[in-house]
Amino acid sequence: MVASRSISGRQSFFALLATIAVLLALKSIIWPRWPSASAINARAVSQQLKSHGFSAEPLASLPSRRRYEWATSEGLGYGIGEGQTLRLVRGIVRERLSFSASLLAASDPSLRLQKRQLLPGPPQSAQGLNQAASMRQTCLVLGKAGMGGYGVTTDQLLPLVDQLPTDRLDRLRSLLGLQLPRRYECVLISVKGGRAGAGGIDEQRWQKLLEGIRPALAPRSAGH
Repeated sequence: MVASRSISGRQSFFALLATIAVLLALKSIIWPRWPSASAINARAVSQQLKSHGFSAEPLASLPSRRRYEWATSEGLGYGIGEGQTLRLVRGIVRERLSFSASLLAASDPSLRLQKRQLLPGPPQSAQGLNQAASMRQTCLVLGKAGMGGYGVTTDQLLPLVDQLPTDRLDRLRSLLGLQLPRRYECVLISVKGGRAGAGGIDEQRWQKLLEGIRPALAPRSAGH
């Protein structure tokens, strides 16, 4: 009799959990959470820049933005020497097929790349003009344990996200509507410097910069 009550109690408990999970899943469909981009660690970026031989003069930050379809973190800015400036913005988009550097760059005029030309990798990047100055840009997809890579277009960025592993906690959060099934998120990296036609940042300096700041760009939390 006692054993029967115990089994019945466990069944009721699991049924309650299942009901809650279904209700939360329906809520996430009817009232989906707006995406949110976690902040970039400014102190870590500054330290990494200096340790790799770059200047790290802080510039005015860009405001964070949040829309139903996308969100960006506060944008960090630094003067890195040789007349060049670095801008870093973490962005996330809701829809898979909207995931691109150009969508995130549209969040602020200082990030928009005109007359864009895709450059072969690695790392994959683009070069163009911003306010008559040469600018080079890429977006870093960075998952757990440092996995990920660089891209600009949707076709380049989606495979980087798809190859990132998910764990049980990620899947549970997705089921409960606490996070998106996949986080279409990257850090937009933009370096501006030199007048039009001057060529912008050279390849060796670009590679050194990306390698230097990458450890500082890991998300603080994946639960947004």
